[in-house]
This record gives sequence, structure tokens and C-alpha cells, in this order.
Amino acid sequence: MSWLIKPLEIHRKLIGDHIRNDAFFSAMKKVVKPKTTTVIDLGSGSGFLSFLATKSLDAKRCVLYESDPAAMSLSKELAHNNKITNLIFRNQDSREVKKSPHKGEVVISETLGTYALEENILETLRHGREFLTPDGIIIPGILRQYVAPVISSEPNDTVVGPWSSAATRYDLNLTAASKRSASNMYSLKIKPEQLGGDRRMFDEIDFNRDPVEQLKSVRKSPECTVYGFCVWWDAELVKGVTLSTSPYSEMTHWEQCYLPLHPTLKCDGEDVVSLTIESDSSNNEGCLVDWTTTQKKNGRVIARSTNKT
Repeated sequence: MSWLIKPLEIHRKLIGDHIRNDAFFSAMKKVVKPKTTTVIDLGSGSGFLSFLATKSLDAKRCVLYESDPAAMSLSKELAHNNKITNLIFRNQDSREVKKSPHKGEVVISETLGTYALEENILETLRHGREFLTPDGIIIPGILRQYVAPVISSEPNDTVVGPWSSAATRYDLNLTAASKRSASNMYSLKIKPEQLGGDRRMFDEIDFNRDPVEQLKSVRKSPECTVYGFCVWWDAELVKGVTLSTSPYSEMTHWEQCYLPLHPTLKCDGEDVVSLTIESDSSNNEGCLVDWTTTQKKNGRVIARSTNKT
């Protein structure tokens, strides 16, 4: 059954992340009413969240939408093995449903990536309102994204270092590959001591309302070298329950998102560094992210670079 290898590897990481699992369980516990609540699970994967809602919280039923036939097959088998029968399986992308035959008091979707929007959660939950009853609730409710400059060379050494090492070892010029490595996002463990200055929120989305415009992060920099940026998110699943990928919080399987810079920025205490992030997650092949960094001294632009994934 080699066709199950890919989804199993993904879901192995999810199931092993007890911080994630406990947060979603706590959120559902606050809103699922036994034998009354219908839960719509968008991008249900292995079905784990629906199993918690039905077997552990006694939801009336769960409707599982999953486009991956291998993951859907696995979730059906797991449901059978756990004798969970109040499930409705839909092997399709929820975003393609024009008129849903099922409505729920709770719509839940754990389609969050290391870069929060990379797994189409914005499009999924925008359309997810179609599955809600008038007084229904979406989980997660609010998503906030944060950024801070990275002033340690260690993350850059991790993403660029292998090219430099191989170039030296085998007497090759791999500079072009090193430069292209800077036009990519990376999932890395970023330590708090590798960050410079305070975090800045650059994006806030309330999935129960219309999304707001993306913000730009601007900061006066201390004397340092900026090697890139660390991006993370806080997801307020429901009021009182927040799941975070912050480097200041307990580590999850997502780690943090690292955006490298090439060239790096040498700053003094009077420089102002701004970062603008633009992303397009509507592409089914993945999420396209551009980040532009501008460095100003006394109001004059002295450096600007744009990285494109």
C-alpha cells in the first residue's frame, strides 16, 4: 500500500503534536453540545478531529470533506475500527461544493501551514461559511501573523551553508544556488535569542467576518546585521483557546517560518527597516510568497531587495 505513504507521513506529524491536538480538543469542547451539534470538518485528513468531536464529545454528527482519496480511505478505516458511525464522508474539495446539503453549528479546518496561509486556509474558510448555520462558529476564529528580524547567522548557515560547504569540498562554483536558496521559505526552529527587537503583527484575519487588509511591519533597527525574518502565527481557535507557533511558545511540529535575505542588511541604530509580505494562496499548486525589504537612513532608501518563491 505504498500509495498511503505520503498522507501517513503528514498525519504522523500532526497526530504526534499534542499541543495542536489539545488546543483543538479544548476549542471543540467549548462549543460542541452533546447529541445536538453537527460539525463540518474541512480538509479532514485522517479524520482525527472528527473522531474527537463524535466519540469524545458526543457530537450529533460530523461531515468530513477531504480531497485526497488515500487520506479519505484511511479515515474510513479508522472510523470503522473505532466503531464511529455518525460520520458522513465526502471525498471532494469543500471549495468545489456549490450548495451544501449539510449545515453545521461548527465548521472546523486545520489547514494551517508553517506559513499560515500556505495550505489554502483563507480560501477554505471563506467558502466554509456556506456550511454554517446562521448562529454557527468557525474554528479557528482569528488568525494573527507576526514577524521579527533574525540577527543571528545560524538560520542562514542552515539554508545556504550546504551549498558553500559542497563548493569548497569539491572545488565548484555554487553561488547561483546559494542565491536562489534565499528565495524560499523554510521551516526552522528559531530561538528567541536569535531575534532582534520586538515582534510586530502584520496580518489579522477574522474568519467569522470579512478579512482585513494586510499590514506592513516597520521598525527602527539596532546596530546589527539582519539575516532574514522569522514569521509565526497565533490562531485563536475560540475565545480563551489559542494555538501558537511563536518561538517564545512551546514548540509545535510547524516550527517557525524563516524568510532569508540575500544580501543581508548591516544596520546602525538610526536605520529603519520595513518588510512587506505579499502572498497568493489561491494557487492549488502551493502558496506564492514575495517579501520586500527596504532599509532607510534619515528618510533615504539605501537598500531594497525583493525575494520571490
